This record gives sequence, C-alpha cells and structure tokens, in this order.
Amino acid sequence: MSGYQSDIIGVGGAIASNVVVIDASNGDDATGVKGNASKPFKTGLAGELAAVSGDVLHFLSGTYLDVNMGKDGIIYYFDAGAIMTNLIDTDTSTFSDSGKGDIQFKIFGHGHFIHERYWNVNNWNIELVHLENNSKAHVEGYKFANNGNDGTLFKVQTNSGEINVLADEIYSGYGGAFAGGSGKITICARRADISFATQASGTAKMKLQIKEYNADVPHPFSAFFSTFAARDSSRLEFEGTVNYNPSISPSGATALINSFQNGGVNKGIIRIKGIINIISHKLFAFVSGTTADNNIIYIEGEVNLGVGASDDIFFANSPGRLVTRNLVIKSESTTRTTGIIPAHAVEFHAESTTVVLNDAEMALGGQAIYATAPSNAYLKSFFSNGGIDAQVTNLVPNGLVDVNNPNIKE
Repeated sequence: MSGYQSDIIGVGGAIASNVVVIDASNGDDATGVKGNASKPFKTGLAGELAAVSGDVLHFLSGTYLDVNMGKDGIIYYFDAGAIMTNLIDTDTSTFSDSGKGDIQFKIFGHGHFIHERYWNVNNWNIELVHLENNSKAHVEGYKFANNGNDGTLFKVQTNSGEINVLADEIYSGYGGAFAGGSGKITICARRADISFATQASGTAKMKLQIKEYNADVPHPFSAFFSTFAARDSSRLEFEGTVNYNPSISPSGATALINSFQNGGVNKGIIRIKGIINIISHKLFAFVSGTTADNNIIYIEGEVNLGVGASDDIFFANSPGRLVTRNLVIKSESTTRTTGIIPAHAVEFHAESTTVVLNDAEMALGGQAIYATAPSNAYLKSFFSNGGIDAQVTNLVPNGLVDVNNPNIKE
C-alpha cells in the first residue's frame, strides 16, 4: 500500500539512520536507539520521543497500546501484523494534535487499528485520529475498526484540519467519521461496514469513495444519526456501492441519507453517485430545514428496492430539494404502497430519471411520485409505469425550470 518500505530498509538490509524501530515483543524503551535495528524501542511513544521531523517510526508485528501519538513531520510505518489499539486507555485518542498546535504526520503500511472507546460523559472527543487545529494527517492501513460505543474513527473537530484515509477495510459499530468547522475528510476504501457512519457540519467537506459500503443503523439514540449526513453549510459526497440493510427498523429521521440543519439559512448538500441497494426497511433520504431550498440531496446512478423495502424512497418534514440525474430506480418491493416524495413543500427535480415499479407494488397503490402535501416536480426525460399523486400541485413535465439555479448545480 505504500512506497515507504524502500526508505526504511537500506542497502544490505540495514536500516536508515532516521528510522526508529518499534518492537512490542523484543524492544526496550530504556535501551532503544534510533537507526539501530538491534536496539528497538518497545512502545511507540518512547520511539516518538526519540524522533524528530523527517524520521520514520517502523512498527514491527505485534500489539501496541500507545495513545496521544502524532508528532509534526513524523512518518509512522506499520508492518503486516502490527495492531494499534487504545484498549487500555479508552479516554485518549490514539493519534491527536490536541495541545500540539498545527502539525502534519503520515501513517503508512499494513497496520490494523482498533478503537475501543466507550461512553464517558466527561470527554466525548476521543477518536482513532483526532484533529482540532489546522493539522493534516495522511492515514493508510489494512483495517480500521471502531469496536466501542462512543466516538468516531476519524474526526476533524474544529478549524480547517484535513484527514486523508486509504484503507482496505473499515468497520464501525458506532461512528465512522465526523468533519466539523471548515475541515475536510477524504476516505477511499475497498469495503466498509458501518452503522453510524459519516457526518459533516459547519462548512466542512466529506468525500467518500468506497467500492462496497454495507450500511446499518442499529443505534436509534438520535433522530439524526444516519449513514450520510450533512448539516449547516457542509457538503458530503459519496461514490461507490451501498447495501442498506438496517438490523432494526429506523425511526424518526434516521435514514440512509440525511440533510438537515440546526436552524438559520444554511444549506447542507449531499451528492450520491453509484449503486444503492435498499434491502430492507424504510427512509432512504431525509431532508429537514426551516427555509425553502436550504438542503439538497443529489443522486445519480441506480437505486434498487428489495422485497423488504417497506416505505418511501424519499421523505421530508420541511422544505428541501431532491435532484436526480441519470438515475434508474427499480423496485421489487411487495409491501411499499407509496412512492418517491411523500413530503410537504418539497421540490423534486428529475432529469433523465426512470422509475420502474413491480406489479404487486402498483396493485397496492404505489406511485412513481407521491406527496402528502402540495409539492413541486420539475421533470425532464422522466419515465415511469407508476402514476403521479394529485398532491404534486406544480408539475412541470417539459424540463427543469430552475436549471440555472446555482443550488441545483452544486
């Protein structure tokens, strides 16, 4: 995964002078020496103390319990079989810039990182990687797991910090990533299995490229915990394949996609491009706000509704906007009786969009576009074998009347 192996191992197997070897089994913090493979350190913190900007900490196979790591200019390299966990000290982030000012560090190799944070009312800002300053972290590894019930794997709390993640696998039974302030988080992964997944707030940006994303919502603690969530004036982008199969029926606004705000005139924007398979339960996309046109959900690709998909594709409890382009929606549900937009005062903009319902759904009264209150629909190249509800009072079938609106283009 990384090209830094050649920088660690020198000619003839000797290590470079700027390499600090960490060996959980055979190391000794009292006798460890930088640049000497025969005198490794035992812990990462001791090795980090001996390192300066430009040095490499090389973690050999073994289990490490270090916390509060993260030093400016340091590269952390993990061999296959190297495991980093905060199992002993679950009240401290594994890597953090707290109290260190603006720093930059990089993590490479094939490490397995386990976050074991459990609920502590006194301090909830505990993550695998935690940034609260204008810091930057590049993170690569084989697997990242959140086995606790509190905190997230990657968090930019405030300011304009950046975290870039490249992973083979990501697992979380609680939080995946949170970007706040004006920060930015980018995650590229082959596979992700996550419940409470990702949220952006403030003016932050979240970008996700995940080949296979298995989404679950097992913790209905709040109405706003969702797989993809953007609030305030933030943006969240996803590209890949999502399999949405909640282990329990979501309630309230707990949805796969959730664009909401805390008030005011801010706007949360979510862009989804790829394939979404809704295997069971309801509430695909949710918009909440206080001012018309504030929150936008943009979807492109393919949405497949399985037999167990029981309710609405899109829902809103206040003004919002759903934009679809080059989208195909196919339904195999045998219980869903509604349609795309059961909502009030929602704007639905569809271009090159097709909705295909099955016979059972149509027999139950399923419609392509459904509304519980007067709504607007602007359609261009929209095709469906289902009907359009009479509550869609402003139906424009000949095109997007608002194509030049900057909100639509965002």
